[in-house]
Amino acid sequence: MSSFLRLAPAASLLALSVLAACDDEGPDTDSPADTAPPAVTWNNRVGPLVLERCAACHQDGRNPLVLTSYEQFVAVAELAYEKMAGSENAPYVMPPWPIPDSDSCTPPQPWRDDPRISPAELADVRAWIDAGLPLGPAEDPLDTPPPLGLTGERTEALPSVNYTVPVRSGTSADHTKCFSLPLGSLEEPGWIDALYLQDPGHMIHHVIVASDPNGSSAAPDSPPDAPAECTPDAVTDGQMLFTWISDNGPFVLPADSGMYLPAGGRIVLAIHYHSTDVEQYDNTQLIVRWTDGKPRYRAWMDRFGGADDGQAEWSPVGYRGGWADPPFSIPADTPDHYEQWNEKWGAQDRESDGQDEGDFAIWSVFPHMHYAGSNIKMLLTHPNGKVDCLSHIEQFDFAWQATYPYDAPVEALPRIGPDDQIELQCHYNNTMDNDRLREALLEEGETGTFDMTVGEGALKEMCVMHFGALAIEE
Repeated sequence: MSSFLRLAPAASLLALSVLAACDDEGPDTDSPADTAPPAVTWNNRVGPLVLERCAACHQDGRNPLVLTSYEQFVAVAELAYEKMAGSENAPYVMPPWPIPDSDSCTPPQPWRDDPRISPAELADVRAWIDAGLPLGPAEDPLDTPPPLGLTGERTEALPSVNYTVPVRSGTSADHTKCFSLPLGSLEEPGWIDALYLQDPGHMIHHVIVASDPNGSSAAPDSPPDAPAECTPDAVTDGQMLFTWISDNGPFVLPADSGMYLPAGGRIVLAIHYHSTDVEQYDNTQLIVRWTDGKPRYRAWMDRFGGADDGQAEWSPVGYRGGWADPPFSIPADTPDHYEQWNEKWGAQDRESDGQDEGDFAIWSVFPHMHYAGSNIKMLLTHPNGKVDCLSHIEQFDFAWQATYPYDAPVEALPRIGPDDQIELQCHYNNTMDNDRLREALLEEGETGTFDMTVGEGALKEMCVMHFGALAIEE
């Protein structure tokens, strides 16, 4: 990080503008140069922006393109600006979707730690590039990038999975493996307020992290303090804790909330692996952080939407949710195919969530589709006709999926009750012009698109909303 402390060039743009305004009698105090804002430099505006919004992902250990110094960013400045401004090629927008949100669908609260670049910030980057990428004075040393992972006295690193991913090829060769992890420090009931998935390999499509309160996922003959392979259906009374996709950072719950685990409980990782033409090794490790005492709010994760192979024919009639126009099918070579999923939070779900009556707050959303996904909108409709827009990504990119939390106190968060309905509007681009899809197809030896159905395979599709929920813990 020593580059942040380098001395500035001999003359900055601001100094030159002041000199140009001088005459034989000295500077004119009424000159616009005296009141002009400082020139944009790396040290005064662009560097802090890059460290705050870009370096969380673009740093050693998380991304091959490291952007934590002046020299590193200068080398890709024009490309970085293109992606910040929006591109027709994947990755389309960096960070994940453009500002402003759609005029027709604005979320009820701003996003916590919103990584997006505002128009004014984008103009600063353009002005800095056009001015010749000046470093600027280093009067105030820049901060270092955000640290990787979770650290501190209340964190616990669980055992790595240590799995050799076998060679599997073809469009149906994806597979899911279940790993049961012990919680060595959990001698009495505890609450988790943050999780981080460390060192997941690039062969991983996604990871579902779930609680196993009864410890039923451990193999009968395995030591209680050792990881074990398991089957997801071995878990009883478990709940989703976290979904990992791509280079997600730490998953941090709202203040004074936690996810409950009883003594003797375990955590399960259901890891979906891509097909691979070479044998690879996965040493994914989960880091958890415990709360300091019992929190006020109980937190959990849940899901609405169509995801499973058996749901292609589902209609809302007779189910808690389903497709507005079944069956789900995306024809080949179709640039904009539309599917809609409608669902209510039914009585069975309220019971499993431990929230038999009343409602709960939604504190985060995680929009999820696969490579054909192009646009996703998530609406919450109340019985009185009021509609809340939970999120709208108009240029969906599989690589930008993450849990996006609202930046608001609990009492200001959107709430959902048993008579409210979730509506997921999903668009798909099933053509070879879709960069993400084309890359995935070519990796599988496919030279064109085909009709796609719903399912967990990488070359099947979903229309899903994972969400974080909060309820007062009595």
